[in-house]
Amino acid sequence: MVRKLSPASAPCCNCRARIPLTIYAVLFCSDTCREEAKFVRYVRRCKADGRIQKPDVLGAIEIRRAIILGGGYPSRERAVPESVRKAVVLRAAGRCERCGGRGSDIHHRRGNSNLVRDLELLCRKCHNRETQEGIVEVDPASPEYPILLKRWQSLERRIEAKIPTRPCDDQKKWLLTYPRMLRARQEIVRRLGSQRPKTGHGLTLSQNHQ
Repeated sequence: MVRKLSPASAPCCNCRARIPLTIYAVLFCSDTCREEAKFVRYVRRCKADGRIQKPDVLGAIEIRRAIILGGGYPSRERAVPESVRKAVVLRAAGRCERCGGRGSDIHHRRGNSNLVRDLELLCRKCHNRETQEGIVEVDPASPEYPILLKRWQSLERRIEAKIPTRPCDDQKKWLLTYPRMLRARQEIVRRLGSQRPKTGHGLTLSQNHQ
């Protein structure tokens, strides 16, 4: 007698798509969903504490919105090794390579390249300006416009909701909710792992199997 193990799954905290819980316990189905939830919490915080009125904060929100609607920020591909970051800061003597102010951000000048010659040290203001200049307005006549508009309207509803519509939107409680949800899913993965047969074929055999 052969019995297959039933695969366990849990909803993505952001889009609610089902995520298989096999080897790893995760709360989001993709980096994009993680970034969307983070964006919603950020804007809700800015609205709650009044920062939403500041021009630089509004600029940062516009940038994040464009990045999310454009498919998300490739954080893994653009992660700058610490040794490379130090080399860029040393070359610039810690100053923004545009305005001469105090440098804080590493800017990629050529795609996702992490070569020192393809990076520059900028202050936050210059970095935001550089990023905003790269934002392209979507033509309402383009096929993707209705999809992007619907997606943005969905995010807006989550931002404006008086009561967070999902746990990952709660800017006040998420830091407490996150570890609890993750531990619960880790426990499911642990239990499944203890039931997984040593043969690695995803099957369990009854004791009377010959």
